[in-house]
Amino acid sequence: MASVNDVVSYWLDVVGPKGWYAGGSGLDSEIYTHFNSTWWKTLNGGNALWL
Repeated sequence: MASVNDVVSYWLDVVGPKGWYAGGSGLDSEIYTHFNSTWWKTLNGGNALWL
């Protein structure tokens, strides 16, 4: 499972500003692969300290 730092680093360093609005199915798939378990944990209240 990813940490908050992993999520932020991915979004800022891997995707970067040019990718923020140029997504698509490839990026969606990559994000799903990396962060699906983190998303589910957060959805169920598991990352409340991130807020």
